[in-house]
Amino acid sequence: MASHVGEVAPNILSDPRVKFLYFAADVTGEQPRFDYLLRDGLSEQRLGMTLLRQEGVLDHLERAATSKTAVQTVLHGREQE
Repeated sequence: MASHVGEVAPNILSDPRVKFLYFAADVTGEQPRFDYLLRDGLSEQRLGMTLLRQEGVLDHLERAATSKTAVQTVLHGREQE
């Protein structure tokens, strides 16, 4: 589980079935570079938005929201006729 670990971790730290592992990233360049070396514990890095932006997810969501708004405008306009 990668998202919202900070919120969930305090509730499951003592659960013997759960082990927290992470790998570090160098974020000095344009894209994060991961070392893929597992470390015990929780990462202090917060890269979620960076990765979503890098993979184009935010652009896709923006286009979907704009498209949905356009469809709603057309449908709402037809309801008024």
